[in-house]
Formats: sequence, structure tokens, C-alpha cells
Amino acid sequence: GAVCGFEAFINNKHVVGEVKEKEKARQEYREAVARGDGAYLMEQEKPDAWTVSVGNIPPKASVLVKITYVTELGMDGDDIVFKFPATLGGDTASKMLDDVTQSATQVVAINARNTMMRDEGEEGEDEEDEGPSTIVRQTLTLGIEMPYDIEQIVSPTHKAKLNIKATNTMACVELQPVVKQLGFDFELRIRIENPREPRMWVEENVDGHKAAMISFFPKFDYSTQIENEVIILLDRSASMTMAAIEEATRIANLIIDNLPPHSYVN
Repeated sequence: GAVCGFEAFINNKHVVGEVKEKEKARQEYREAVARGDGAYLMEQEKPDAWTVSVGNIPPKASVLVKITYVTELGMDGDDIVFKFPATLGGDTASKMLDDVTQSATQVVAINARNTMMRDEGEEGEDEEDEGPSTIVRQTLTLGIEMPYDIEQIVSPTHKAKLNIKATNTMACVELQPVVKQLGFDFELRIRIENPREPRMWVEENVDGHKAAMISFFPKFDYSTQIENEVIILLDRSASMTMAAIEEATRIANLIIDNLPPHSYVN
């Protein structure tokens, strides 16, 4: 995905981010924190991985960070698929959170290992003592607008945890608050009428420049194979540790369990 907006709301104050060269943005962030000013820094480490640093938050302040990004949704059969990752690889997450952006004040890195999540009104308890804990109510809300009537909206990963309100072409999907982490990647599948009909979007920015995107997913007829050979490759690099390799192993086992008869696996 591509980030196209970064905003912060703190105690009714609205701050809009600007795109700057990485080292210059970090320098301005460090200087603002050293002066005692409120400061916000967002860095995109990978196409779909970002870190957000917030400096000098007043006591008991309410802070909302809004990230806007654009990404292309995939197609699986006749379904439009949206995926939201639950975790990053252990080493990747640690490297991102251990990166020091300023040294004027104490830094607290918030991630899945030092964050305790609970439902509204539920008492939370740490399973392990892994440093300071922050109680976070984790939710996910999606607004959907489609060019044709929506026939079906399902989540194969969180079937019983969705609240869905829909009209013919629009829908609002809310993931009910979850205790601890999402567990595994969130996936939402949307089926509409004429899913493979070619479409084109044209947008214009404030300067009058236009951009167009064409969506085209042809469907090919093919014969069914009696015998299939499936090769499963698992990444064993340094980033694939802990939760990441466990999730990859779970998916590989799921694939094997759902293979058709007369299949060979390597």
C-alpha cells in the first residue's frame, strides 16, 4: 500500500503531517521533543509496515492517530479480498520498535508483547510479566462501497465476530472488540454482481492532475486435473521467528488438510 495521509488529534487539536526526507523529519521531531512541544513522526519501513512516534503527550490526554493509505484489493475466485495482518515477524517488529528516534525523553515502545487487551468492562490480567502493560481495546471498522450490488460479505478468519450493516452497494463492517490480539490475520471476502467486468476509476487532485486505474480480472476455462503436485515453501529467514513461523506452519497444515484426493506434497 501507499500512505497518502497522516493526521493526529490530541485534546481537540488537529495536526496534519507533511512528507519530508527521512533524516530531516527525524531531526525536526527530535528538536520539537527537546523543546517540549507535541511532536508526531510516522515512518514507512515496508510497503505495509509503519511506525508512529508521539512525543510529549500531556497527562490523561486523548490521542487519535489517523493513517490514510491506498492499496489494491486482490481477487480470489469471484471474491474481492481484504487482508489486515495481525502481527509482524518477531525480529522485524523488534527492529522497528528498538529504533531510537529521540533521546530527550523516556521512550515506551508499544507492541503486542507489552500490550494487554480486554473487552469493555472486563478485568485484564497479564499472562506473563513482560514489562509495562497498556490496556488497549482493539477494534476494526471498515466502510465498503462497491460499483455493483453486494451479494455476500464473510470473514473466514473471524466468522462469529462481525457486525455487518449493508445496503445494495454499501456496507459497514465492524469487528467486535477482541481480548488480547486478533490471533491471526484478519480476512474479509466481498462478493458482488459482475465481479469480473472491467472497470476504470479516474481521480483528479487539487492541481488538476488526473490519474486512472483499470481493474480487469479475466476468467479462464481450464480442465480439472486428476492428480496435483503441491510444493510448499516456507521462509526461514531471521524475520520468520516466533508468531510468524507459527502462523506459516498453521497455514501450511491447513493447506495440506484441504487438498483434494490424489494430491502430492513436497
